[in-house]
Amino acid sequence: MTKQGKTLIALAAAIVVCGGCYAGLRAWNQGQSETDDTVYVTQLSNPTALTFTNQYGTYSFTKGEDGWTRDDDSDFPADQDALDDLAGQAGTLAAVRTISDPEDLSSYGLDAPSMEVSVTGEDGTQVELLIGSTVDSGDYYAKVEGGDTVYTIASTLPEALDIQVDDLIALAQFPSLSEDNIVSVTWTSGDSTVTLVKEETESEPAEDSSSDSSADSSTDTSSDSSSDSSEEETTILWKVDGQTVSEDNTTFISLMAQLSELEFSGCYDYHKQAQTRTDCGLDTPTGVLTVVYTDGDEEKTMTLTELLAEQKPVGDKVVIFGGGQSGCEAALELVLQGKHPTVVEYAVDLVAAANVPLPNASYLREALVFHKVPIYLESTITNIGDKTVTIKGKDGTVTEVEYDNVVNAIGFLPTPVAKKGKNVHLVGDCIAIGNLRTVIWRAWDVCMKI
Repeated sequence: MTKQGKTLIALAAAIVVCGGCYAGLRAWNQGQSETDDTVYVTQLSNPTALTFTNQYGTYSFTKGEDGWTRDDDSDFPADQDALDDLAGQAGTLAAVRTISDPEDLSSYGLDAPSMEVSVTGEDGTQVELLIGSTVDSGDYYAKVEGGDTVYTIASTLPEALDIQVDDLIALAQFPSLSEDNIVSVTWTSGDSTVTLVKEETESEPAEDSSSDSSADSSTDTSSDSSSDSSEEETTILWKVDGQTVSEDNTTFISLMAQLSELEFSGCYDYHKQAQTRTDCGLDTPTGVLTVVYTDGDEEKTMTLTELLAEQKPVGDKVVIFGGGQSGCEAALELVLQGKHPTVVEYAVDLVAAANVPLPNASYLREALVFHKVPIYLESTITNIGDKTVTIKGKDGTVTEVEYDNVVNAIGFLPTPVAKKGKNVHLVGDCIAIGNLRTVIWRAWDVCMKI
């Protein structure tokens, strides 16, 4: 190889190496420029304090071991997720544009900021942010208190801050309800009570006509497939006052849809003041809606009939919802068995119905007191949890009571097996819940007519 050829090869190799270096440096420079292009107005980690001022007022929150709390109101039920998001946005805020040599602050609305935010990081560093007027693009002017640089920021944070403090209240959540897990729905208004109950029945599957086919046409796999078809079938019926509700009943469909979408739209008063309850008419409510539902495979409540008929196992701690004659008799029976019942009654006294003889009512009240059965009067059950029942009194007092079973004893509805007709006469509780005297008088009247 000639000397000239060797020189050309060396030059070519040098060009390749230089080209590779150039490409590498260019890529590195591009990466650096992309990284360095982001300018942060604030950059704090794990904010622990947040104060903001907007058109509605000034509000301060501090985050401790138990989460965010409002500085001037410890009872405030703070929405932890919302405050985490708000503090996170204020603590790490990127600039859209930087104005290093700004004009007078009045040009940006920063002489009288529309919003102010103070955020403190976990290391104690505090940053105060001023937010001014909007830019034509929809962004906002902003600057750090004490700094000279003016920035434009996206509208995300200013829009998130333009709220009233009540928007940061954590609203109570209803349980997830649907036609699948609802067991019964009871509406009580005045002296009227309507109960919608789900009934499930198991039935043997219909025999497959193919089972009569000849042995010659059968195969070994037929035994496997037949085992699947031999399972019991479940039939679900919904009934009101003993009458079956059709599947296409529009009222029923609407009720289930509304129950599945139940939610609170806002908080009226979180201080649990008794006077507020009275002012809102909750001392004498228009109606009381009770929904019995299941959580997984475990039914949260049982009816009084299921308790008395021993249709379900009963644990040691039993909360009875309803302190009428039947509920109190059930509580007395349970305490005599060595169990620990608790009675919750909405009225001012136990066995408050007018048609109960005075000796019966007095005996039940005194017997339950004698056996030291916990009794909650003028109270209702607001939640049935996995292990405890939440009982709320008229004065707003909330008590958690442990339970193994909850018994629904808020009342019975007349459910005659046949409608009144020429040859059908109704006597006793199938007309209206009464006592021995009323059923005897009614039976006498029927006998005299026959």
